[in-house]
Amino acid sequence: MLVSRQAQAAGTTVKDAVQGRYLLVRSATNTIEVLAPGMGAVRLEEGDSYQFSDNIENFRIEITNPNATAVDWEIETSNHEIKPGKQAVSVSTTSIIQGANSVTNVGGVTVPAGSNALLIAGAAPDTSRTLRLSIKSDAAGGVYLGAAGIAAGQGGFLEAGMVDYVDCEAALYAYNPNGVDVVVQVLPFERAL
Repeated sequence: MLVSRQAQAAGTTVKDAVQGRYLLVRSATNTIEVLAPGMGAVRLEEGDSYQFSDNIENFRIEITNPNATAVDWEIETSNHEIKPGKQAVSVSTTSIIQGANSVTNVGGVTVPAGSNALLIAGAAPDTSRTLRLSIKSDAAGGVYLGAAGIAAGQGGFLEAGMVDYVDCEAALYAYNPNGVDVVVQVLPFERAL
């Protein structure tokens, strides 16, 4: 709830009905004094806030201009905490999550011992892609996953016997730190956007 006054004259007091537990002085050209039932007079400036002990409905507060000149001010009250620079916003959205509508058969990719290899090229523009990556459990070991030039200790690691799902539209490479070749199975699930 917003309450405001333009050019409240010096030394005058106005009364306004408000509701809520939290009070924030959104703007004020000078100090104002707020008095409410159950609280003494409190001097507040722009950005200052006050918390009442309970949610209060339709009670009257008094706002006094203790200055020698007129004051413009705006006060917000709410049942929820409000902070300077923040505004209460309620957003309602609906999202539809769509799965892949295309699966491509890709043969196992052999990553030579001590080398790196391209597992899959980048997806077409405006395409969302999830990759199912796996290494059979009887393989010599795992591989490191990342960009071109991937080396030992970089990127993510795919263990032998492991299955991982990765959202990736970019080209994906693997580095094999083992002494023998390792085969990685790649299954892309795609959807044109």
